[in-house]
Amino acid sequence: AQIGNEKAEDLVRVIRTHPRFRQTGVFVVGQISDTPSLLRAGADDVLAGQAWVLHAERIQARLPRFRNWTWDLVPITGQLNRAGVLRMVDKMTDNARRSKEPLSVAVLAIRGLQETQKQFGPAAGFAGLRKLSTALQMGLRTPDLIGHLNPKAFLVALPNCTIINAEQRMQEIQVDFHRKCQADKRLQLLSCVYGLADTDLGLTGLVQRADSALQKNKGTA
Repeated sequence: AQIGNEKAEDLVRVIRTHPRFRQTGVFVVGQISDTPSLLRAGADDVLAGQAWVLHAERIQARLPRFRNWTWDLVPITGQLNRAGVLRMVDKMTDNARRSKEPLSVAVLAIRGLQETQKQFGPAAGFAGLRKLSTALQMGLRTPDLIGHLNPKAFLVALPNCTIINAEQRMQEIQVDFHRKCQADKRLQLLSCVYGLADTDLGLTGLVQRADSALQKNKGTA
């Protein structure tokens, strides 16, 4: 049946949380823009096109993952891990190549995490990660991708988004994260800094260029 993306996410979550379907594979036929949110909801894969037979080999390759679909997620935040997010960025880059639409990538790092953990314990560090994860979810669009690049940094991909618009979104997220942290005395040492890259300079090395921009901004912040 053809249903909207929001209903598809709800349906995937129901299947994933129902004890009778723990060993059931969930595949969704949809658009590439729906993929990040559907994977976060628990889909094993999102397949483009209408002919299922064309995806037989791809489905077969995913079968071993049915018993443990959450391997791509970081439990603390529920976001994709490094392997999962980099794989999705590759897919989004391929889509940008075909569609000729812009794609922007951001790397955001949390500053003050080590000091916060020393003063208030590991739980405070985890709380900081969740605060930034929440700020990203609230500040980004449904098609945008969020994941962990490393324990202190998030990777975000924004399809059909220029670097100017991406900059505005990151600034808003930065302000929201600061506000959330100031409301919790354990997290007042935390801040975030980011680096951006887009497809104007080419499709290769987007993540590396965004990370390089982050390192430069760390030095000037």
